[in-house]
Amino acid sequence: MTLAHRANAAELDAVSRSARPRGSRPLPFAGLSLSACFGVDNRIFTWGNGSSGQLGNGERDMRDRPSEVFLPPGGSGADGGRAAEVAGVACGSRHTFIWTPSGEAFSFGNNFYAQLGHDFRKMDFKENQLVPHLFRNLPSQRITQVACGDRHTLFALEDGSVAVCG
Repeated sequence: MTLAHRANAAELDAVSRSARPRGSRPLPFAGLSLSACFGVDNRIFTWGNGSSGQLGNGERDMRDRPSEVFLPPGGSGADGGRAAEVAGVACGSRHTFIWTPSGEAFSFGNNFYAQLGHDFRKMDFKENQLVPHLFRNLPSQRITQVACGDRHTLFALEDGSVAVCG
C-alpha cells in the first residue's frame, strides 16, 4: 500500500463533516492507484496517483490528502453552485466513474482502451480526461450501478441489462 492510500478514519471523517448529519461517515472506494469517498453531503474526494487524470481535479499529480472533485454543470450534475446527488463512485486502475440516482454517469482518467466510453472514432479519444465529463453513450438507458476494471467499465442498467466499454 502506498502512502497515497493511507488516510485514517479521522481524515475521512473530516473530509465531509461540515455538511452531513452527525454520526454519518463518508463512503470509501478504492482502485489500483487511487481512493475516493463521498458523504451524504454529496461532496466527492479523491487521492492517490493522478498521473492519468483519475483524481478528476484537473491535474496529473500525486495527492496524499483528499482533494474535492466537482461535477460539470448540466443534467443532474452540479448546477448553480449546488452539488449533484451522488449514487456511487467506482475506481479502476487509472479511471473513475461517478453516477447519480437519475442514471447519469461522469467519467475521468485514462481512456487508452476506451474505458471511459468516449467516442473512439474521434482522433483524440485516447487522451486522458483530467476532469469529469458526462458519459453520453447510453442516452436512452438509466445507469443504476458501475464497476470499473483495469481497462474496462461495466454498467448495470435499469432494465436489467449490462453494458460494457473498454
